[in-house]
Amino acid sequence: MKRLIILALAVSAGACTDTSRARLGSFGDRQTVCMYAADGRLIGKWVSTGKVDSEGSLHFFNDSATDKYVKVSGSVVVSAADMCKQ
Repeated sequence: MKRLIILALAVSAGACTDTSRARLGSFGDRQTVCMYAADGRLIGKWVSTGKVDSEGSLHFFNDSATDKYVKVSGSVVVSAADMCKQ
């Protein structure tokens, strides 16, 4: 029985995609949130204190500059690196 459990764990761990591993590896890291207008202009930029949660097009996080809870919706890019384009 122990061998079966160990085998099942090994197979499931090996089945993780690289994006799943990256997501787990970056848990709690700061992330940059960029918000764009319809014409492509950067209209908002924040750095989160940790994970950015999402529900549909709504993104919410704690802003590291103000220590305030922020919710944004629209054209948003969330990245571990600063990828905001002006």
